[in-house]
Amino acid sequence: MMLFCLCQETWAANLTLNKKYLWYTGIIKTQRDKFFKTDNTLLTISVVQFLFLRSEKISMKQVEAKDIVTMTYTGRLDDGTVFKTAQAEKPMKLELGKQEAPPTLEAALIGMKIGEKKQVRIDPDESYGQRMKNLIQELHRKQIGDKIDPKPGMIISLAVEKDGHTHQVPATVIEVKGDSITIDYNHPLAGHHLTYSLEVIDIKKPF
Repeated sequence: MMLFCLCQETWAANLTLNKKYLWYTGIIKTQRDKFFKTDNTLLTISVVQFLFLRSEKISMKQVEAKDIVTMTYTGRLDDGTVFKTAQAEKPMKLELGKQEAPPTLEAALIGMKIGEKKQVRIDPDESYGQRMKNLIQELHRKQIGDKIDPKPGMIISLAVEKDGHTHQVPATVIEVKGDSITIDYNHPLAGHHLTYSLEVIDIKKPF
């Protein structure tokens, strides 16, 4: 892309040169010091060669095991609902092999190049697990306190006793009938297949 920024449309129109033409006609080897003038910009063939080789090196770079991959993504459910995104202004960095992402997603990244896009579908067992019926419970309104007016779809934090300790656990309100409230302790994405639309924007080796 840097080559095209420097060698404007006039370069391409007047000299009819492109990357392959420069390389295969041997101009780089035989006329390394020759100047071309286009729109008052002087460029040597050696500069073109540098930019060409740099561009080729970047384009050939592929994701390998243990690389640090910077990427953008959009996560969707099967019905098309978007549940999470990472855009270019705040991309996601992922170090492969650290179990920071589902194995299927890491495997899909291997071999991808900068600028390449791919869709990856993740099974529930690799993400938030299957929905468990025993995590759907019915509570009395008094158990959640007077400060909350529960409504279906609302996510509330409830105190749960486990191993002698009190933990705050998020739960989704499923149904409200008088003083009876049905809640779901399953993660909202549990039981769902997750599809990620990925684009690799940078690849680095770990320090």
